[in-house]
Amino acid sequence: MKKLFIVIGVLIALLIAAAIIAPHFINADAVRRELIAQVKEKTGRDLAIGGNFSIAFFPVAGVHAEQVTLSNPPGFPDEAPMIGLKAMTVNVAVLPLLHGDVEIKNFTLDEPRINLHVAANGAENWAFAPAQKIPPAAAAVEKEYSSPMGALENLSVGGVSIKDGSVTFVNDQTKQRQAVQKLDADMSMGGLAEPVSVNGSGEWNGKMVKIKAELGSLRELLSRRADLSADIESDTLSFHLKGALAGQIFTGKATVTSPSLKDALAWLNPASKPLPTSARLALNVSSDVICSPHACDAANADMSLDAIKAKGNVKASWEGTPDIAVNLVMNTLDFNPFLAPERQAALPSLVADAVAAGAPWSSAPMDFSGLRSVNATAVIVTDGILWRKIAIGKTTLRAALQQGRLTANVADAPMYGGTGSASITLDAGASSLESRAALKGIQIKPLMEDAAGLSRLSGSGDVDFTVNGHGSSQRDMVSSLAGNGKFGLTNGQISGVNLTNLLHNVIGGAGGGNTPIQAMNGTFTIAQGLVSNHDLMMKMPDMQVSGQGTINLPSYVIDYRLTPQVVRAAGAGNASGAGVSVPVLIQGSLDNPRFAPDVGSVLQNALKNPTAFRQELKNTGGSLKDQLKGLKGLLGQ
Repeated sequence: MKKLFIVIGVLIALLIAAAIIAPHFINADAVRRELIAQVKEKTGRDLAIGGNFSIAFFPVAGVHAEQVTLSNPPGFPDEAPMIGLKAMTVNVAVLPLLHGDVEIKNFTLDEPRINLHVAANGAENWAFAPAQKIPPAAAAVEKEYSSPMGALENLSVGGVSIKDGSVTFVNDQTKQRQAVQKLDADMSMGGLAEPVSVNGSGEWNGKMVKIKAELGSLRELLSRRADLSADIESDTLSFHLKGALAGQIFTGKATVTSPSLKDALAWLNPASKPLPTSARLALNVSSDVICSPHACDAANADMSLDAIKAKGNVKASWEGTPDIAVNLVMNTLDFNPFLAPERQAALPSLVADAVAAGAPWSSAPMDFSGLRSVNATAVIVTDGILWRKIAIGKTTLRAALQQGRLTANVADAPMYGGTGSASITLDAGASSLESRAALKGIQIKPLMEDAAGLSRLSGSGDVDFTVNGHGSSQRDMVSSLAGNGKFGLTNGQISGVNLTNLLHNVIGGAGGGNTPIQAMNGTFTIAQGLVSNHDLMMKMPDMQVSGQGTINLPSYVIDYRLTPQVVRAAGAGNASGAGVSVPVLIQGSLDNPRFAPDVGSVLQNALKNPTAFRQELKNTGGSLKDQLKGLKGLLGQ
């Protein structure tokens, strides 16, 4: 790219020279031929002037050329020259020439077309062949007079204008194509030590972009050390830079603002899929920066994204796949603006999605392609995390995204009256999920309400589980789930059903209400989305309950059996401490299960051993007639 600017500089210098020496030439064609020959010698390319070529002598010395082109090197398409101009005009004040000063009154490029091209083999059309060797004596003379500083020491520029230009970049290796259209720009400077100012605009990806810049003096720019101030604005995204340029390194301050980050990302990369959110995502960032052509470090950053506010450091590089490293302290990190609507969400509230949909899981494809567009690492200290309705207190979130594989974890985070540690791995390439969690002292009811919309179970619980799955849709993912875990609960209850009353109804007691739970524990396994438990044990006043059964997540149904056993206190006249055991069946939809006593199994046991059944009824209390009447009532007879 540096050589491209050198070539453009050579063209400008030659045109200026032509304007200065024009009065000494009668024949404009001779000047044209000399220009073409000099460009060929300096660049190895063919300069063509297919239209009018004229020379002015007074009151300004000037050159005007039309239909100007500069060829591509061999191997590139000839139909699109590297540089094409509808017209080029250079006018130089005459009187200052008498004092050895060069004062360019105006330099205009009309409809310039610059085509930059990277071929499939990596060749660049702006890479120029070495100039022909110059004899030593001539080289010494050229060195004396060709120093950029020496040539420009007495130069001043009144105005440089570009009208309706375009710059196109094509990369055959990456299949990338970018273009700036409708490019208009004005540049002015005084002498070599005066600031250079630029004002311009152009259309990129369908939006107009305005540029205003102060670039320091030309002397500083040529020495690659200059102050720099620039404003780049569109209706979607705006940048402001102020600092200093040293070589290719910019050091200073930067601000970035956008009324909608979602719209800005769609504009910057039209081929990408939009963020799945209806949120505004207003962005405002200010920071100290150190930037090179392919990387930028932002320190002491102060940023906001809608209600999310953060301070910290961000590093980014974009040579190849963009890579971002983030270290931030922020208020509550609310993921909801970045998540798909709940019915299409992949993680983590799959159950809540099914409840909202009123049916099992969606078969619509889940799109994880966005995970492949960037690599990133993050350490975020936050006042809290909100995902859907799941709320976590102040914690540190650590995350990494590499080649489409996302890992994230939090440790010992306060949540729902207890603490939790959790990790999640999502692999876009394999469409797979793995999640681990260890929760201690958690209030089960609010957690279940926020995670799955279920509210029947309450109490203080410990949960430890590992689960993994894969699939391209919710239905596939849930149908593949596998894992295991354990749980424990104290001081809880089951709302909407009283298992104690279900037992005592056999002898005419009252029904309804809730089931208090003194303690509950068990383990479970998951295979192909089927959650199985065979060792549930619950302790309640006057009874204990064992349980076993399944929860079929793909079908979204539960089939579970609770077997309660009366436990009488010592001295109650019951040596065995046991009465009639009436199992309870929990069946039906997971979000609205049916609870019913399994009286049929009680009667089967009575027929197998009538004597033992009579003793159990006696231990339970009440007359046989009342007890049988209660059984009939439970059967609906």
